Amino acid sequence: MGGFGRGLDYLRQQQAASSSWGSRTKRLWLTEGEIAKFWFLQEPTDFVVPLMHGVPVPRKGGGTWSKDVLCARRSLQDPVEKCELCVSQVPGPWPRSVTFVWVDQIAHPKPPSAGQDWKPIRRGGGGTTTYYAETVRDLRVFILKSRLADQLDMEYQGVADALEEDGGGSTGRHQTVLNRPFRLKRTGSGPQSVDVLESQDPVTVPAEVVAARRDLGDVDALIEAEFSDHATTGGGERPAAGGGERAGEDAFDGDDDLVSF
Repeated sequence: MGGFGRGLDYLRQQQAASSSWGSRTKRLWLTEGEIAKFWFLQEPTDFVVPLMHGVPVPRKGGGTWSKDVLCARRSLQDPVEKCELCVSQVPGPWPRSVTFVWVDQIAHPKPPSAGQDWKPIRRGGGGTTTYYAETVRDLRVFILKSRLADQLDMEYQGVADALEEDGGGSTGRHQTVLNRPFRLKRTGSGPQSVDVLESQDPVTVPAEVVAARRDLGDVDALIEAEFSDHATTGGGERPAAGGGERAGEDAFDGDDDLVSF
């Protein structure tokens, strides 16, 4: 990763303000049936792709979950001895696309807990299924594993292909994910979970998204802070729904209530 130090004041403020469970900025991470509407703050060509390990962390109720931690090696060609996690044979490392997004809202299939102000929305065949919309409107870290990265690449290239068919050409300036919101959906749980990424129609970019992009600066230093070896210490549980890493499909086909998120 290169180009450290550009415009990090905003990100440091976000780090200081956000609640922490071992990382500083909350994640876009969904559980089964949840759907998020969000905006990318960077083009895919600006994503950072570090090597990352999945460090097992004990759950209070038993079992473990996997925490993303940076590998000390910059490439797989570097000696294994450069990374304690590699030497200890911690799962990984794998390349991961890491970026920052602005999350508008998350739709939950289950009712909110006490104190959570989620708006009921109806969807499904004949509008018979109820979901609960949580307003987020905040910065999130988004880690795209290989399948999601492939989906985004198809969306990204698809924008260019459509423009080329209309005579717009396929040069880099036409390939953008910044002029439209996206939806992330998850079905299933555990190893059977499937994440689906869908682009929406181009719309006017909200002022808060414009501001987040302007203030984002370079993400390299933040990613170092988020996922370097400080994250290997401490345990704790994963955050509750909507409070950290999550993702969501099924009842939301075509136009629906989530388009207005």
